Amino acid sequence: MARGYQGSGSPFSGGSPFRGFQEKLARMMQGRYGADSLNRFLLGVAIVCIVLSLFPPLRFISYATTVLLIICIARMYSCNYTARSRENLAFLRITTAPRQFIKITRLRIRHRTTKCYKKCPFCKTYFSLPKGKGKVSATCPSCHKKHTYRT
Repeated sequence: MARGYQGSGSPFSGGSPFRGFQEKLARMMQGRYGADSLNRFLLGVAIVCIVLSLFPPLRFISYATTVLLIICIARMYSCNYTARSRENLAFLRITTAPRQFIKITRLRIRHRTTKCYKKCPFCKTYFSLPKGKGKVSATCPSCHKKHTYRT
């Protein structure tokens, strides 16, 4: 009888040969913090640093990449939920304005032919109005105050 894959790990039985590894990894990550927005941001910065460190005058950036990756791994495997949640919440508070700007810019680009996005002068919330209708009196969906806008 030929030796090879057997049981659920067989390529012919539809199971994954990495199933055992996936289960072990899942058990290991139980009780750990895992990935969040701050970790994804740090990984993105690390990837940019890796690309920059490919250029000869910027080789020293590889040290920053190493530090960023160590911080990411330490945060992912941490069991201290409250501290990691506090760090992530602080990061989200700091990046609220840039994330809001990016979100509104994407919406403006996507709906540039049919909608225009205006900011409420009272509560500063963005909302959409139909484009090309002239003067429009609109009610803010957040504070429910009326204001006249030109579309």
